[in-house]
Amino acid sequence: TTLEDMHWERILPSATTRTPPAAKHSLAFKCYEGKTVVLFGGKTLLDVCTTACWALDTPTGNWFKVDDQGPSPRCFNADGGGGGVLRDGA
Repeated sequence: TTLEDMHWERILPSATTRTPPAAKHSLAFKCYEGKTVVLFGGKTLLDVCTTACWALDTPTGNWFKVDDQGPSPRCFNADGGGGGVLRDGA
């Protein structure tokens, strides 16, 4: 697949699913052949770094809260503006 072959698709959550709270500078990546998008960390609207981890099931549009026993709170994980990549001991 080339970048030219890819496209954006709007996925609306079901009416009964919880959704992640607003955050900025979070890390998002796809897994399970693109059927799941994981959203980790970021800063809350009060500028507090968070360990929040959510998974989006793209076929259904449902979000699921993932256990928070992961890395310490962080933001600017992999974007060019914050510098740094999520890794152990970061």
